[in-house]
Amino acid sequence: MSFKKRKKNEFDYETWIEKADGGRIYSFEIKGRHGWKALYLKEVDSQEITLKF
Repeated sequence: MSFKKRKKNEFDYETWIEKADGGRIYSFEIKGRHGWKALYLKEVDSQEITLKF
């Protein structure tokens, strides 16, 4: 596991969910001034390699 990548992802994303296989799903939500919002999801494996964004 890349400790540097994990720390950077923890810093960049607000919350995350631990998966049973050792990976994580990170999430970050942005709220706009006019009521819209965007939710960014990043799924990584146990080596912190991005699988989905």
